[in-house]
Amino acid sequence: HRGQLELRMFDPAHRDGGAVIPLPRIGSVWFGVSGRQGVPEFYYVLSDFADPGTVYRYDLRTRASSVFLAPQLPYDPSDFVTSLAYYRGPAGDSIPIFLAHQRNVHPDGAHPVMMYGYAFGNWSASPWFRAHMAEWFRMGGVFALPALRGGGEFGQAWADAGLRRHRQNAVDDFVAAARWLVDEGLARPELLVAETNSAGASVVGA
Repeated sequence: HRGQLELRMFDPAHRDGGAVIPLPRIGSVWFGVSGRQGVPEFYYVLSDFADPGTVYRYDLRTRASSVFLAPQLPYDPSDFVTSLAYYRGPAGDSIPIFLAHQRNVHPDGAHPVMMYGYAFGNWSASPWFRAHMAEWFRMGGVFALPALRGGGEFGQAWADAGLRRHRQNAVDDFVAAARWLVDEGLARPELLVAETNSAGASVVGA
């Protein structure tokens, strides 16, 4: 929804959009949903840029989540924060961008910003864990993850608009996100670095 992954619960007796299950924080449920038929609870794994995955128990009676199992880490994931903002795309549309950093760091242009771009294979730009990010945050770095045409955030038409002969659109979105960071005073060009892997090279390299 608006570029953020949602966890929904569906009742097979009703053909509606399903009830949204509020997540404890901004993060992603990529996998790990499990439960037993007839038992009024289930479990899910919520991860983010600094947390490889905390297991939560969801009580269907109280409609509340509670921590069931947290990973043992050499740092406290709650020391880092993730927020969701929206940058202005080349066509004037509002596109989501995630920002993450240490809690006591305020993105004000004085801190280095690493921006990741991918936009391929229907992959949605949502928080996911990489081991080196905690060290980046501890060093005072900021991480930015914008949605780009070519990704899976807004359906197949959005994905097709940034692939193959339309790849330039993904590049334009990536540049627009960088300009937004600078215009908003969140980054300075000399402290802004572009990062990617695999198929994202065609965007970040350009």
